[in-house]
Amino acid sequence: MRIDTFRYLFFILLLGSAPSALAQTDTEKPAGADETKPKGQGEKTPSEDTETSKVAPTGPVVDDLGVDNGSDASESDRSLRHRFAGNYGAVGVLNTIAADLGVANTFRLRGLLGGFSTENFPIDGAENDFLKTGLSLGYTLSSEWAFNLAVNGTSNTNSLGQPELIQTQGDLTIGGQYAYSLKSGYTMGAVLNAHLMSDVGSGGFALDATSFELRGLFTVDYQRLEGEPVRLHANLGYFVENGESLNPQNGVEPSLIQEFGLQNGRYDRLSLNLAAEILIHEEIVPFFEYEVSMPILVELARRSDDSNDYGFYSIPHSVSFGARFLPIERLALEGGLQLGLSDQPYTGVPATAPWMLFFAVAYHLDPEPVVVERTVSVKVPETKTVSHPRIELRVVDSEREEAIPDAQVAWTGHPEFTTQVTDTDGFLKTYRLAPGSYSVTISADGFKSDTREILVDEKSAATRVFKLEKAPLGRRGLLKLAVRNEKQKPLKALVQFGGKAADITGQSDLKGLYERALDPGDYSLRVNARGYREVNRKVTIQSGETAQVELRLQPITFDASPVTPRRRPAARTSGRLARVTRMGIAVKSPIKFEKASSTLTGTSVRVLRAVAQEMRDKPYVRRIRVEVHTDGRGSAAEQLTQSRQRAEAVKTVLVKNG
Repeated sequence: MRIDTFRYLFFILLLGSAPSALAQTDTEKPAGADETKPKGQGEKTPSEDTETSKVAPTGPVVDDLGVDNGSDASESDRSLRHRFAGNYGAVGVLNTIAADLGVANTFRLRGLLGGFSTENFPIDGAENDFLKTGLSLGYTLSSEWAFNLAVNGTSNTNSLGQPELIQTQGDLTIGGQYAYSLKSGYTMGAVLNAHLMSDVGSGGFALDATSFELRGLFTVDYQRLEGEPVRLHANLGYFVENGESLNPQNGVEPSLIQEFGLQNGRYDRLSLNLAAEILIHEEIVPFFEYEVSMPILVELARRSDDSNDYGFYSIPHSVSFGARFLPIERLALEGGLQLGLSDQPYTGVPATAPWMLFFAVAYHLDPEPVVVERTVSVKVPETKTVSHPRIELRVVDSEREEAIPDAQVAWTGHPEFTTQVTDTDGFLKTYRLAPGSYSVTISADGFKSDTREILVDEKSAATRVFKLEKAPLGRRGLLKLAVRNEKQKPLKALVQFGGKAADITGQSDLKGLYERALDPGDYSLRVNARGYREVNRKVTIQSGETAQVELRLQPITFDASPVTPRRRPAARTSGRLARVTRMGIAVKSPIKFEKASSTLTGTSVRVLRAVAQEMRDKPYVRRIRVEVHTDGRGSAAEQLTQSRQRAEAVKTVLVKNG
């Protein structure tokens, strides 16, 4: 066995670099750094009229997918500490790529050094020394897109090689990655890489040797799911191998030594990568990786004289163990060992190193500025806590004292308060009100409006009941609707009108009753209740008269008999005014307000009612965001007040219509 000076120097540098780097980070300090004071020496506590201020960016804290998770900054920092680049520049572990991308606008940098020295590899009787270096860069553009780039070089010396030394310099891997968050803790994605190999004997790339790789990615973060310090990654990919074009085209099969030195192959491969990170400590993260690459359509008749017979132990697969150390913020030192699990190399199939020691340095740079803390003494004035209670109001019929739903409560002299609407039981909770007297006007369809004074003090707790008298019909008629089920029990149902009254909706009360004053004419009535079949009825309203209508709804039943396909019903009227999809809300006309007020125009009210109806038909729509803009007139405070009032007006119409 021959062991030269190069081997000694290589192992001393490789094994000695990790502890020396760790020792330096523990002893060295930047010039001018202050010693941290022990707690309690010369410091003031908040009870001693001190206040701690921080210079930090404004805005929400985002997690590793760029999503506002509501956590504090310390939890977010801890999450970011474990998002470092793998060998390709993407976030991951060694050759396994994580599906989640990290915070948007983040750069990642990684340097790699690895190697081994052994005998009888890749053929018996050969002594082989191998050294690998790599530099990779990654950039996260957004929560869904990232790009990576890696430059690698190898040096392989084999005692039986011709030539003995083969070097590859400047092999380039460039790719793009897409991520999709399934739900908290689960992420999937895909990455497409192009592998450009440097040409033999020149400084350029051998473009015909360019290979491509497509991988599907999946990551489970148990730290976000259950608080467990484990992250799991899985990659399934297909590698299109074109590296064979680097071999001499002389009709002779390349030797195993030559193929390993050039780091190329002949056959496409299916690959599987599994990796785990265990976040057991703030500064130490052990990791594990298993990698297997299955060649496709191997030609058993094409082999070199030194090749083994093709079998299971010719398939490249390996397992790696290591740990990531984080001595300072955003810097990671990695070290570990890769063990090869195949020892029968075959021509055209990349040989697996029997073992390899590796060391890496990784760094990430994100846009979050450093938080500077300082303690400032201030006098905290004593303030008297003033209670601003919310008052409960109820609006009822003065004759029967039954609840009046959808009654409107307007605040006179308080433009900062928008009109509120009672629920199906006639109740509503007011805004938080400072002690004092407030004037409100209560109105409801079919009832006389009434203006009352509300006196608010710190002890206001009782429900205020307002009774409204029925308004005379005049030329209008009154619809009295009773909704029952098949057992004559009252039903709480949604009542909708068609035709010229398509913008009118309502709901029967707990007794199944619904009343509405309407202009004379014919109306199309549609009644729905959960678990019952829809009922449609034509109703005629005459001036000054009451139309008594009783509807009996039948329950929906299911049987196992074959179902005859039915034609899809025509879209509802609301579809002409608004359309709600998973991509957003589209309306036929913009939402507008009366000039210099928060009152919606009649057309806008109808559009919003159509939006509400579309949302009821789309159960996957759980939340929407309302954005309102002003024309820029008036002071900033006036514009802010008007924007809030207009947003409340939109919300009121949507809530009122279900």
